[in-house]
Amino acid sequence: MPDCDTMLINSSWSLVPEGVSFERESSEIEFAMEAIKAIREMRVESECAPSKKLDVVFVVDSEKQKSIENVEQHITDIGNLSNLSYCNNKDDAPKDAMSAVLSGAELYIPMEDLIDFDAEFERLTKEEKRLQDEVKRAEGKLSNEGFVNKAPQKIIDEEKAKLEEYKDMLLKVQDRLAVVSGKISK
Repeated sequence: MPDCDTMLINSSWSLVPEGVSFERESSEIEFAMEAIKAIREMRVESECAPSKKLDVVFVVDSEKQKSIENVEQHITDIGNLSNLSYCNNKDDAPKDAMSAVLSGAELYIPMEDLIDFDAEFERLTKEEKRLQDEVKRAEGKLSNEGFVNKAPQKIIDEEKAKLEEYKDMLLKVQDRLAVVSGKISK
């Protein structure tokens, strides 16, 4: 059996010399975590699968770019990116993109990376049909004299509120459909 004094558990810890600071490295890692969090939030917001590879563009000045390049591999690996690029001018960033403002940088992800427009068109078309059916059902119920005469006022008011909500949702889906239909492959 080894001598207790030579066991790892009894060894002293390495000490960092006084005056040594890792402020730059800490700030770079904090930025990487902030960027990864923003990428993940955009994925969730756009219902993009975490497994899908994305392209990201940072709009930064040259000093911040050097700092990001030190943690680029972390952002690329953990954010599941296929490409990470830089530009110094917002005009060079993707036009149709989701963006996030980070400390000292802006992050852009092109919409075509986040959204499968064909699948989104299909999903929105089904949602439009469902909402049209709900509007038709609610209007039919409210135009039925038997329902209106026999139902308590509270139920009638709830049905009217549902109808207005369905109409509002239908308009929003139709607006979104108009945008997505221009981007689908034909």
